[in-house]
Order: sequence, then C-alpha cells, then structure tokens
Amino acid sequence: MLLMMLAGLAEPATASKQTQNICMSNLRVLQGAAEMYAMDSTTPLPVDSPTLQGELRRGDYLKQPVACPGPVFTFGTTRGYPGVMERLVPGAFVVRDPLASTPEYRLDPSGTVFCTFHGTVDTIPILAEAARERKYSRGALRIIDLLNIRSPIGELVLLGGLGALCLIASQVIRRLQA
Repeated sequence: MLLMMLAGLAEPATASKQTQNICMSNLRVLQGAAEMYAMDSTTPLPVDSPTLQGELRRGDYLKQPVACPGPVFTFGTTRGYPGVMERLVPGAFVVRDPLASTPEYRLDPSGTVFCTFHGTVDTIPILAEAARERKYSRGALRIIDLLNIRSPIGELVLLGGLGALCLIASQVIRRLQA
C-alpha cells in the first residue's frame, strides 16, 4: 500500500470529486436540453451517436458544447477542509484509465443522456467506487480513509504521532548500529 501511495505522488493534484461533479452537471444540462427538444420536435434525437450536441445546438436547446473532463475518477472531500492525505498524496485519490478513449455524451434508446466513460447521473457514484476498489484493496481503503483527517487539530495529532514514530525509529537504529 505504501508503494501505491508513493506512486500516487506523481499524479497531479486535483480537486476532490471534481471530475464526477463536472460530468454530472454536464449530463443534467444535456438531459434538460434533450427533454426540451423531445417536447418541441417530432424527429427523435440520434441514439448512441456522437452528434447529440450538434443536434441540440442547431435547435438552440444547447448554447455551448460541453465536454467531459476525461477518463478519470477523483475522490475525497467535496467541500470544506481537505484531508491530510488528500494534500500529502493527491494521487491516492485519483483513478485514471489510460486505455479509455475520449469520453463523449450520447443518448440511449430510453432517452437518457450518458457519458461513455462515467455513465449516467445515477451510475457515476457506483462506477467511481468500483474504480477506487480496483485501485486499492479494502484494507488499504480503510487505512487511507482513516488517515484522511479533515480537521487542523486532528492533522496536528497525526503529524505529531508520525514525528514521534520517526524519532523512536532513529533512536532504535542508532542503538542497533552501536
């Protein structure tokens, strides 16, 4: 687990749950535009086609195109004080899929807008948790969540404890060398 967390240091820092929130917001905008289109038009929108946004823009149901932030899930706090682990090891809270193609927004046969990577508004949290569990074992997740203290006082206690452990370890090493 320590190696996975250290490997996470190479990941860029990213706002917690930002990618899911952006994608979910885009899905809601597109779903509303698709529903307005369906009320006004007799021609159905193209199903499972990358031209969904073009059709909605032509009919003035969508002012600007929206884009998914990419094939990545992020985790952690959404508001307030970020946890100590989120700041120390931001890569531990990021799951990327390097093999995924660029996500697109499409319409399924039932009329629900979905992202080709994140899924629908309802499935994003489920897929995000599944991606997180694929990256780490359940035991590692418990430790990460436990150490991700979100208060300044709790953080001081944790860092003080880590400092004390380092001091003890250095004294043990000195005695072993003597």
